Amino acid sequence: MAGQRLVLISLCCIAVLAGCGDDAPNVTGPTASTTSPNGGPWLRLANLSADLDEAGVRLDGRVFRERLGYAQVTSYEHIEPGSHRITFVPPRKSAVDPRTVELDTMFGVGPGDALTVVAAGLADLRTLRVAAIPDDPAPSGEGGKIRLINAMSDFPAPLDLWQNRRTPLVRRVEYLEEAPYRNLEAGNHPLEVRRTGTSEPVVPVIPYGLARNAVYTMFAFGTLRQENLDVRLVLDGTEGFLTLRR
Repeated sequence: MAGQRLVLISLCCIAVLAGCGDDAPNVTGPTASTTSPNGGPWLRLANLSADLDEAGVRLDGRVFRERLGYAQVTSYEHIEPGSHRITFVPPRKSAVDPRTVELDTMFGVGPGDALTVVAAGLADLRTLRVAAIPDDPAPSGEGGKIRLINAMSDFPAPLDLWQNRRTPLVRRVEYLEEAPYRNLEAGNHPLEVRRTGTSEPVVPVIPYGLARNAVYTMFAFGTLRQENLDVRLVLDGTEGFLTLRR
């Protein structure tokens, strides 16, 4: 891929909260390489709907991913500039009726753009949706940047992201909305996702190690109904380069 170069990313103490079953951000695909976002546009996928486990993904009617498991977040892939339609296709034995839920979305991208398409929600609650969310992977200097995407479809309030139990980073993030990126010093930080207006985290908390000059997204997902509320921290890019799938 033109303009692509390999880098070694050293991230100390990056972890996920209890329940994810991993000890690092869940970025699917082969060993990642990196490239400048200026060569885009770039697209990644986040399958945060338990009803769409192992779903296929089509971009403009063509296969983009044969299978994408629940709670997987892919690395970025290059796509052509312009308008696109992306569709999640339930597996054959799924009970999801495509006529009753929103399984696709339209979006437009240009050179240098980066985008995350998120699927979240449950079919029988009519909350299953697909949303295209713009990303800003440009670093902010020696510190890091972080934001929150809320994919908890039946949670009864917006969500906040807090640092060290004392400092609010972002507030009142509604379902399938993203918070603005916030600057954060590099180092170990206990990051908490809370229901807006409360002081307790919605899932257990452990510290995260955030690297210098790196950009992150915190995905909050799952449902109260299935008692599977969870969060995952994913590296968007570092040193001005996106995390790519080769």
